[in-house]
Amino acid sequence: MPFAFEWIFLGILLTAITFAPESPYWYLERDRTAEAYKQLKKLVREGSDERAKEKLALMQHTLQQEEKFDAADEHNLDEQPLWRRCLHDLKRPFSGVDVRRTEIACVAWIIQAMCGSSIIGWAPTLFVSAGLPPSKALSVNIGLPSAGILGTLASWWLMRKMGRRTIYLWGLLVMAVLLVLCGAAAFAPGNSAGWIAGGVLIAYTAIYDLTIGPVCYSIVSEIPSIRLRAPTLAKARGSYLLVNLVNGFLTPKMVGTDAESWGWGSKTGFFYAVMCLLGFVYTWYRIPETKDLSARALDILFQHRAKTREFSNWKAAEFEAIDAEEEESKGTNHRRSTISVWPSATHSS
Repeated sequence: MPFAFEWIFLGILLTAITFAPESPYWYLERDRTAEAYKQLKKLVREGSDERAKEKLALMQHTLQQEEKFDAADEHNLDEQPLWRRCLHDLKRPFSGVDVRRTEIACVAWIIQAMCGSSIIGWAPTLFVSAGLPPSKALSVNIGLPSAGILGTLASWWLMRKMGRRTIYLWGLLVMAVLLVLCGAAAFAPGNSAGWIAGGVLIAYTAIYDLTIGPVCYSIVSEIPSIRLRAPTLAKARGSYLLVNLVNGFLTPKMVGTDAESWGWGSKTGFFYAVMCLLGFVYTWYRIPETKDLSARALDILFQHRAKTREFSNWKAAEFEAIDAEEEESKGTNHRRSTISVWPSATHSS
């Protein structure tokens, strides 16, 4: 019966999905501009028709430029057999400048899996192994989802104020410190180790749901190009699931108390603290800032192989100049509309 009770939430989700808007890009890729505009008006926060039209024009321009960039790669592809076209679609995220984008999306999601979040699901076992009675361990465990809810709500505000890269870096650093404290709790006398580990994991859960938990989804969805977003996300999610299979084996072994477990208890925090630091190093060198950058701006930066820490330094005028040069070099007489590829330069997004 308790398992059947969970089906109620599935029904709620299925009902909610029917009211969710479709992506305007999906409509534009199928030349259904009117429907794209209708959906976009629902998504633009200001509710302005002019703002929606500006965003729609930018989306159309982004897709046009991506199609031009992909044209050489797709030459005569329609004449190829179906299996070759399917193979081509599988390989596209791993070719040219998209290799870097696919790598970042995959590793960003792997970092989310390997930053110690799996401990949260095994927290009661960890508390018992650290010396708390089972009844007390369950009581302390109630604080974890409560902290997670508060962290998630606060992340809505934080993501408007700080960049994705900045949040990822600080989140990993703070979580590494908390996990070291969790590991150090194993050396505390008596059952105080369990209480210390409980307090630290409550703080860890709040920080995780404030930073890495929600921000990861923004990074992995913004990094890929529009045309390759779906296959890139599929590969990134697959990477996450593969790593979680490893976590599903490692974490019970580390925190378990039975004879077949390793008996690490709260010392498991040391292992995941190292993982957080490795994720911090990767984020510093590889994950660029995507906040306030449009899809077209990101296309230009990746196509010109901009360095990771240069992404936040580019201005709208530079993107406009590059777009204009590319139009002239292709011998087109198309007159660019006055659209900034960095909309936040003139509007809040």
